[in-house]
Amino acid sequence: MGARRGEQVLHKLKEQPMEIWHRGKRVDDITTAPGFANGAASLAELYDVQWAEPDTMLFDSPTSGDKVGRSFMIPATKEELISVGHMMQRWAGHTFGMMGRAPDYLNRALSAYAGGADFLARQDPRFGQNARRYHEHIREHDLCLTHTLIHPQANRGVGAARQPDPFLAARIKEENDAGIIIKGARMLATLPISDEIMVFPSTLLRSAEEDAPYAYAFSIPNSTPGLKFLCRETVDYGRNKYDHPLGARFEEMDAVVVFDDVFVPWENIFLYRDVEACNQAYADTGAVIHMAHQVVCKNIAKTEFLLGLVSLMIDAIGIEKFQHIHEKTAEIWVNLQTMKAFRRVAEVDAEPNEYD
Repeated sequence: MGARRGEQVLHKLKEQPMEIWHRGKRVDDITTAPGFANGAASLAELYDVQWAEPDTMLFDSPTSGDKVGRSFMIPATKEELISVGHMMQRWAGHTFGMMGRAPDYLNRALSAYAGGADFLARQDPRFGQNARRYHEHIREHDLCLTHTLIHPQANRGVGAARQPDPFLAARIKEENDAGIIIKGARMLATLPISDEIMVFPSTLLRSAEEDAPYAYAFSIPNSTPGLKFLCRETVDYGRNKYDHPLGARFEEMDAVVVFDDVFVPWENIFLYRDVEACNQAYADTGAVIHMAHQVVCKNIAKTEFLLGLVSLMIDAIGIEKFQHIHEKTAEIWVNLQTMKAFRRVAEVDAEPNEYD
């Protein structure tokens, strides 16, 4: 199918609805529901930007030859890595950096998992194959992901296994020849207005024996039976974009994810009951680095927006002559230039990892 357009994104969200709750009520259609619709529309806009600027935003799929999102690229050269940075900077600029978990964030994470699939294959060759196959699947269909990576914040003095309810945090309940059953809760799914969820391994696992049932990584569709999203209260108050220019456009939403005996097939699993591998996965696959690459692009866009806003405020009320205003404005500018330098050196001085 290749890269999608905004209309296709919204259509799929309608076609495969998830179980999502807000203010105690189930949301039937997140593309039209108050508190969700504007964020979904802004998400769709990002996909239209891909086709408005295809040379920057897209590349030729290595398998189908179709145009696909550049954020799915597994870069083999500095030039390819820089091109991914330009693509992410353009998307971040479209939302002024206000959608921190735009689709490219997790596209980069999963691309790193696929690029570092040999790490996942050390436990089981199937897991490496699963990562490569799933990466190709979301790339060719241009799917949007949310994610969850931490346990619920309960008694922090003990691990997940020693909570009063061992199923407070999502854990493996059982397994069979077809897959596993997950029961419990996870946090924090930003952008639940998406197609699928990437369940990352927790990096807070300590005991190889006690924490093994909480050690896993997998991806499943948001419409999977038993999967529920319990959302915080929206910051889109239904006001117009003039009075609430950010909340009325860029509400990504956050949610606690509840797994009510959710079935996950083996084909969707990347890590399983290996505490050490789960703790190492972010670093060893390079996922954390590529996620940080997206974050710095997003923060550059956000800081540019804030610097522009501050400059307009200074001009509007005529306070440019005051020294403390110079100091505070310069601090924003210095932070902006520092992040630009971080991005540049990260790209220009990049080197192949052990999997290239």
